[in-house]
Amino acid sequence: MIPKWLNAPLAEPSIKHRKEAIARQGELTKPPGSLGVLERIAIDFAGWQGRVIPELKRLKIVVFAGDHGVVASGVSAFPQSVTVEMVKNFSRGGAAITVLAKHLNANFEVVNVGTVTDPGPLPGVVSSRVGAGTADMSIGAAMDEKELALALTVGRDAALRGRDDGAQLLIGGEMGIGNTTAAAAVGAVFTSLSPEMMAGPGTGLDSAGVGKKRLLFKKLLMLTALTQQILYLFCPRLAGLSWRLWLAFISPQPKRVSLFWLMDLLLLVLLWLLSGCDLS
Repeated sequence: MIPKWLNAPLAEPSIKHRKEAIARQGELTKPPGSLGVLERIAIDFAGWQGRVIPELKRLKIVVFAGDHGVVASGVSAFPQSVTVEMVKNFSRGGAAITVLAKHLNANFEVVNVGTVTDPGPLPGVVSSRVGAGTADMSIGAAMDEKELALALTVGRDAALRGRDDGAQLLIGGEMGIGNTTAAAAVGAVFTSLSPEMMAGPGTGLDSAGVGKKRLLFKKLLMLTALTQQILYLFCPRLAGLSWRLWLAFISPQPKRVSLFWLMDLLLLVLLWLLSGCDLS
């Protein structure tokens, strides 16, 4: 059953503050538009935060970790055991994103949505395990609808924690061996691009491995007859745990909290928007 909150309307950016921010850009001592994309970002933030001069003093970074059962089909150069080791590395502060978080003085959080191996309690890691990874989507649904609902709730809860912490910017990322296969499968469905276009080496597959991934995508596209109107039913079949909760992570954001996505997520959201899906 689709959670009711998933279809709640999103807060609209302040048109008034956007207009004032645009006017302010014209008053600064610089050629008009000389800062390019940076100017547009500042104007967007003004609308999101409801202030002419936006600020980013309180940041929160959330990385969702989960394993993908499709790894059993040979689509990754690394074993699933790497996922839980990366979770431990996040906890120790040894990953690149943890170094960046420290440099930005950002609140950093890892959410274990479902690694195959449970690492137990770790500093800075929220255990919200929906299961020990997903099933192999090449032979069946990656998740059932109950697991989907739980994963969506995990994402929503993470976003709400950021709001309650007073975050002005939520930065989301995900990690899990096999994640590029799940991401590319989602992209293939929504863009109708060929498996040859969508399948890549990921973390280092050789040509034979990429070929296997392409064959997998062809099989999935044949088995999965989807339309844009049944996104909720589609999610359990293709996407993995760490991807599922993005739908929830973007849903409860208040007016003054802004979102930036890492890695492939921004592209995925844009594809959804362009395809006419209602992400609210």
